[in-house]
Amino acid sequence: MKSSLINLKLESDAYIWVVFVHSYESGSKPMAVVSILFVFLLSRLLLLHLAEAENRLRPDCPAFDCGNFGNISFPFTKSERPECGLCLVDGCNKTVAKIQLEKGGRWYQLKQINQGNTVTVYDQELGKQLQSKDCEALSMWSLPNHPLISFHFFPNLTLLKCNATLFTSFPEEINQTRCNDYNLYYPVEDEPSRSWLLYCSISQLPVTMSQQGNDSQSDKYLFKLVTAEFSVELRVVKDCGDCHYKGGQCLVNDKQEFYCGNENKSNLGLKLGLGIGSLFLLTLIIFSIYLRRHLLKQNEQFSHIQL
Repeated sequence: MKSSLINLKLESDAYIWVVFVHSYESGSKPMAVVSILFVFLLSRLLLLHLAEAENRLRPDCPAFDCGNFGNISFPFTKSERPECGLCLVDGCNKTVAKIQLEKGGRWYQLKQINQGNTVTVYDQELGKQLQSKDCEALSMWSLPNHPLISFHFFPNLTLLKCNATLFTSFPEEINQTRCNDYNLYYPVEDEPSRSWLLYCSISQLPVTMSQQGNDSQSDKYLFKLVTAEFSVELRVVKDCGDCHYKGGQCLVNDKQEFYCGNENKSNLGLKLGLGIGSLFLLTLIIFSIYLRRHLLKQNEQFSHIQL
C-alpha cells in the first residue's frame, strides 16, 4: 500500500513539474506560475496526510536487530512494541537476553533463535526444581497454554503421575520414581490406555539428547534426565499469521477466541482515504491541464498582438 502512495506521489509530482517548467519557459504570467506551485504544494500535503494515516492505522512492524541473534521478526517483538508480535524479547544488547512465550507470563533466558521460529531457552524455575529434586513441582511443569501458538519441544519425555494407592499395574520395565503419594512413570513410549488416565495425569518434559545412564532405576535418574535448557518450536495459528501480514493485530476475546484487530478498520480507512485522495488529485490534474491549455492560448493571443 505504501508503494502505491509513493508511485501516485511521484506521478503527480512529475506531471505538475512538467506543467510548471513549460509555463515558465513559455513566459506565462507570474500569477499563473504561482497557481501551479500552489497545486503542486497542495498535492504533496494531501499525499503526506494519507501516508501518516496509513502508518497510524497499520503500525509499521519491521524486523528488528537483536544483537547476536541478528534480525528477528513476527511472532517475536521488542518489549517496547508488544502490538507487533506474540512473544516479547528483551535485553538484546545485554549479556543475558530473555523472552516471554506468552505476554504476561514468565521470562526464559534466550540462548538462540533458529530458522523456522525455533528458539533455545533456559527455564530458571525448572532449573531450581531439578537442583532441589522437587518431584511434585517437576511433575506439574508445562509450557504456556497459548491460544495462538502451539509449542513443540524436543527431545521430550512423556511422564505419567499416578496415584500410588489406586494404580499399581504399570509394567516393571518402565522407570518409576516415588513422589509423596504418587508414582512417576517414564518414559512412556506408547499411548496411555484409558484405564491409566483414570488414575494418572500425563505431561511432557524436556530431556537431554542422551537418555541412557547406569542408574536408570534410581529415584535420582529422572532429575539427571530432564534438562532446563531446551529447544522449542513455535507454530503460529494460520489465521493469526494471515492477520498480521495483512496489517492487523492478533487478539483474543474473553473466551480466548481469536479475532483480527484493526484489519477491517485499517483497510476501510485506507480505501476511503485513497479514494478521496485520488479523486482530489485527479481534480488537480484536470485543473492543471485546463490551466496549461489556457496559458498556451493566452501566449498565442499575446504573440499575435505583438506581431
